[in-house]
Amino acid sequence: MAVGADTCFFVLQGSICGFTIVTGGAARLVFGYDSYGNTCGQRNEHIEGVRLSGLDHTDRKFVFFLDPCNIDIVQRKIKSMALCVSLCPTEELKTYQDLKTFAMVNGSELCSYELAGHKYPGLPERFSKCPKLPVPRSKPLPVFNRCTPVDVSCYAKFAEAVVTFVGDSSVLHRLIAGVAASKEIIIGLCVLALVLSMILMVIIRYISAVLVWILTSLVVLGSLAGTSVLWWLYIDHRLYGNDTSSKVLKDLKEDLGEESKEEPSRDSGQALLVYAVSATVFTIILLLLMLFMRKRVALTIALFHVAGKVFIHLPLLTLQPFVTFLALLLFWIYWILVLLFLGTTG
Repeated sequence: MAVGADTCFFVLQGSICGFTIVTGGAARLVFGYDSYGNTCGQRNEHIEGVRLSGLDHTDRKFVFFLDPCNIDIVQRKIKSMALCVSLCPTEELKTYQDLKTFAMVNGSELCSYELAGHKYPGLPERFSKCPKLPVPRSKPLPVFNRCTPVDVSCYAKFAEAVVTFVGDSSVLHRLIAGVAASKEIIIGLCVLALVLSMILMVIIRYISAVLVWILTSLVVLGSLAGTSVLWWLYIDHRLYGNDTSSKVLKDLKEDLGEESKEEPSRDSGQALLVYAVSATVFTIILLLLMLFMRKRVALTIALFHVAGKVFIHLPLLTLQPFVTFLALLLFWIYWILVLLFLGTTG
């Protein structure tokens, strides 16, 4: 059954991945695309009803945004027209004459495709179809071929947009505030978990017998203590009519998700009696199991010794948690890429 379930899972996963590769536009993620549906760096087919689609962008390999600093973090997009250009502006362009010079010298036109580069300074459409002045100096990303501004002020606006988004999102704000308020506890628990795991490895290797008897003693003592407390609450309730047991019972029911109602004292006593008898039966069964299976403790200790020897002869097993973490990380990265491919199918 387990093998069949795993097979179905991997088949379904591969089918989804294959669908995204066949129907999606993976090239649009790497090379980018303009506002008219053209993929940069390749020859495009005309899209019916879309103006300026189907252009040959073989020599235009980079995506250039007319106003790259105008970021809408809520909608997760850049509120700007995107064009395919052959070269990102390597220096700040302050006037439309600089745009014209850059187009004439480098052959990279930074305004909309229907505008001629040598007419930039005098065109009336330059205010809406040309980049916002001054055009910041930018560099293309190594893989994704987007012109990214070098100016720090642009990233300051991005940080401001992120802060605004976090401040407006109540759920995200509470989540971040909770993590920030408990960061010392979270870090401390992580360190404690690491230390306890190391201690457990040492115990398994060297003092496994002590570990087995400690665990056994804790289980027995915990059962006896819980049973004793329940009987003490029941006797206290019957003899003195103390409301301590009623409060304990009420808190217990609230933890179990039951509705808390004011019950008569008799019902509280009966409930405590049921809990105490159940705990007593469980404790007796546990003690009998410990008594009859005491000889099995030696077998358990021997198993711990074998586990310790395994760690000695195969020390790389200690890296298993890190390997698992890496595998999960790669798995999530894989699914993020699948979702990105799905996003390009439209």
